[in-house]
Amino acid sequence: MSVRWLMRALVLVASPAIDRDMVVGDLDEEWEERIRPSLGRVAAELWYARESLSLVFGLLRDRLRARWEREPQPRGSARPKAYAQPRCAPGTD
Repeated sequence: MSVRWLMRALVLVASPAIDRDMVVGDLDEEWEERIRPSLGRVAAELWYARESLSLVFGLLRDRLRARWEREPQPRGSARPKAYAQPRCAPGTD
C-alpha cells in the first residue's frame, strides 16, 4: 500500500461530499503533472503526504469551527451586563 493511497483516502473522508471530487482531483492533477516528474517517486510521495495532511487538518478545523458557531450557547453565558443587574424604579437613580 502506498502512502499516496492512504493520504488520498484521508482527504476523501475529511472533505465535504460536495467538494470531494474537486479537492482530490486537484491534488492528483498537481502531483501527476508537476510534482512527480520534477521530484522523483519518494520525494513526490512525501509531498503528497504533506499536502494531504495540510488539507485534512484545514478541513477538520473548518468543520469544527462551523459546528461551534452553530451550537447554541448555554443559557446566561452571553447576556449583556445591563440585563444582569436589577433595574431601579424610575426616578430612584
